[in-house]
Formats: sequence, C-alpha cells, structure tokens
Amino acid sequence: MVRVNGSLSVTFDEPVSTQPGAFTLSCATSGSAAISVAGGPRTFQIDPDLDLPFSDLCVFTVHAAGIRDLDGSPNAPTANLVVNFGTEESLATYYASVDETNAATLRASLNGVIDDHVRFPYTASGTDTWDILDLADEDPMDSTRVLDVYKNASYPKAGAGNANYNREHRWAKSYGFPDDSASSWAYTDAHHLIVSNSGYNSARNNRYFDRCADACTEYPTDPTNGIGGGTGAYPGNSNWGKGDRWEVWGYRKGDVARALLYMDIRYEGGTNGFGAPEPDLVLTSNPALIQTTGSNTTGLAYLGLLCVLMDWHRQDPPDEGERLRNALVQTFQQNRNPFVDQPDWAEVLFGSICQLPDFAFADGFE
Repeated sequence: MVRVNGSLSVTFDEPVSTQPGAFTLSCATSGSAAISVAGGPRTFQIDPDLDLPFSDLCVFTVHAAGIRDLDGSPNAPTANLVVNFGTEESLATYYASVDETNAATLRASLNGVIDDHVRFPYTASGTDTWDILDLADEDPMDSTRVLDVYKNASYPKAGAGNANYNREHRWAKSYGFPDDSASSWAYTDAHHLIVSNSGYNSARNNRYFDRCADACTEYPTDPTNGIGGGTGAYPGNSNWGKGDRWEVWGYRKGDVARALLYMDIRYEGGTNGFGAPEPDLVLTSNPALIQTTGSNTTGLAYLGLLCVLMDWHRQDPPDEGERLRNALVQTFQQNRNPFVDQPDWAEVLFGSICQLPDFAFADGFE
C-alpha cells in the first residue's frame, strides 16, 4: 500500500538514464496521471500530478524502452516492470467522525462511516464479486490461487462456474436477504462474502455459528502453508457441524466473528444509496429468534450465536492477512470492517451482553 498523495521511489541496480514515458501511472478511479521525475542516476522519485483518493486501484509501470544503461547498453531492464497497488487513507482519518462517548453513540457513528458502500454485482460481465474475492482471498503463497475459508484448501483461480469453490455468505443470505437484486447490497457485500470449498459451503448451509462438541460431524482442514490438517480430536484444526450448528476451525474463528459483527452494524434498516430499504441485521444468542425469511426483508433478521462469536473474536484476534483483506475490499467498496481495525469496539458494543474474558485488546490504531 502507499499513502494518499505519496510519491513513488524506483531504485535500479546500476546507474541509468530515463527517457520521456519511462514511468506511467494509471488508476481505476482517478485515471492516468502526469508525473514528474527527479533524482537519479540510480534512485528516482516519481511524483504524480494527481490527488489519489482513498481507495483506488492503481498500476505503476516502468517501461524498459525508456531506460538506458549508462554503460552504453541499449536497455537496462529486459521487460516492463508492472506494480499494482491500492491507496489507503489513514485509519485515524477514516474513523475521525466516530463518537466513542458510549455504546449508542459508537454504534450510530460507526454505521454512519461504513454504510452506503459502493455495490458491485454478484455476477456480471464487468467487475463483480468473483473478481473481488479472487484478490481478497488470494493464497498468500501463490497469486494464481485462492485459499478457502473452511477446508483451508488452495485452488487455482477459476471464478464463476468452477467445480472446486464458490462464494460463502458468512451471514447466511436466507436470514434477511435471500434474493439477489440491484437494491440488495447485503447479498454482494464482500466483507462477509468469502471463497469456500463448494462441499463445505453446502455442509454449513445456513447453520448458525455455535460450539459443536457432542457427536458432531468433523469437517477437517487441509495442511496448507503450514496451517491446518489433522483429524480425530475435537476441536483440533477442524470445522464441526450438527443440526443447526456450525463450528469454524480455530484459525478462522475470529475472521468469521468479525464479518458478522460488521453486518450487525452496517445493516440497521433505513435505506441504501439507491433509496431501497435495507434489512436490520441483529446478532443474538437466542436460537429461537433465528428464522429464515422468504424474501428480502426490511425488518429484523437474526443470526448468531452472539456470545460464541464474541468468544471467537477474543480468542482469534485480527492478523495481517485479515487486515490486508479489509484494505483490499475497501479499494472496491470504499468501506472497511471496523472490528478488524479496532477490535476493542466489539467489547464496547457487545461486551456487556457477553462476559468479558481476562484479557482485552490494546487500545489505539496501529
């Protein structure tokens, strides 16, 4: 990531000279930028004549034809160097309007920051949720593959219609927004959508999240990138399911919990940017309240179990991979999951309902 309005620095292995057009910068939202070049002969500062907003997806290219080796070689690089990056606003600036006076003011002000995000279609010929998830859930060890949430399997990126993976609604769509439509923003919200092994997605179905130790079916994970694997002992590195309950394996417990906490705050009724009514999504610890809806609702829709999710949130704090995913989704939707950025806010909003453990997260932004 680079900060908004920052300059770029390029360092070569040996002294070079640059020709006009050696460096170009183009961004999805901001367009192409005129750039000025300073420094050399090894390190060059590239200053774009462009105020980059958060969040934008940009491509910076060093063109081999525009670089001359000072020892007389015709071209220093043998091929163009292409760097993709996103711009990111500081967290303090993004959350500047948040009012932490009490739980009520925190909830209302957080909703004001993260609601009315930019919606992308579920499936389309242009950029859609398949494209977002290809990047958001990329295998950190192989950019040509994606890593799924429950099985921890790594699959070649294939997008729509592949046999290995599909898209999991962590807030199951049957609870509040079963129908995809241009006005149903929860259905396509990538902060809760995630790549999932197709069979495991079907096994989870619309089960709510809970502990599942008593004669539950084991859904083991693959040992991928040094994480996961092993079977036969509860909870181990496995998912577990029975009846209406689904327990997520330990490495992903916090990720799932924070996705649902986000949904509770993001969707509080009212209308979205299209003027269409939205559901009021509420986390609960009462399974009796968790009922499917036959169509998109503008009323209450429940999922849980809240206090189990809070325990998972505490046990599995955000890691760097989750923070990078949060920033990546922001480059598309223009909003963030605040519980990834500031985990203690979950305690302010839900801690009085669910018993606080003996530890807490550090205060302040990183």
